[in-house]
Amino acid sequence: MKLTEEERKTLQQYFTKEEIDGLIANDDLYNKCETLVERLFKERRDKANEPYIGHLQRVSAKLYSLEEKCAGLLHDTLEDIPGMTPQILSYLGIPNEVIKMVMLVTKSGNLTYEEEIYKIILSQNYGAMRLKIADIKDNSDPKRLSKLDEATKERLTNKYREPKKILERTMEERGKEND
Repeated sequence: MKLTEEERKTLQQYFTKEEIDGLIANDDLYNKCETLVERLFKERRDKANEPYIGHLQRVSAKLYSLEEKCAGLLHDTLEDIPGMTPQILSYLGIPNEVIKMVMLVTKSGNLTYEEEIYKIILSQNYGAMRLKIADIKDNSDPKRLSKLDEATKERLTNKYREPKKILERTMEERGKEND
C-alpha cells in the first residue's frame, strides 16, 4: 500500500523513516499500537491536564481481545491527530478489524452524539460497542470527573449517562458483554 504525500508528511511529523520501518516490521501488534500512540499523544493533555495517553491505556485495559485492546489504544487517533487516516494505520500493519472498530467510534462530524451511538449499534460490531462502553466508562469515571469544574463535570455526566445505558442494554440483550 502506498501513502499519499500528505499522509507520508503526517507520519514524518512524529517518526523518522527508520522508526516507521520499525513500526511496520514490529510483529507484536499491541506493542506497535502502544508505540504509535505514545508518540502521537506525547504532548497531549486531557481536560484535567493529565497525560492523554493514560485515557487510551485505561480504555484498552478494560477490553478483552487483542484486537479490541489495540483499538482501545488507537480509538482517538483518527479524531484527534491531524492528518491521521485509516490508510496510515493500514500502512503500518494495523489489521482491518482494528481499523474498523476505530473508524466506528470516531466522530464523523455530521452526526449527533446519540446518532454516533446508534451508528455503532447498527454496525453490529460488538468489539466497537465494547470499545465505546469502555471509552464512556473512563470519560465518566467519578475519579476523573472530580478533577474538573462543576459545570464540566455535570455536562459530561449527563452526556454519557444514557448512551452508556443504551450500549450496555444492547450488549446484554444480545449476550455479547464479554465474548
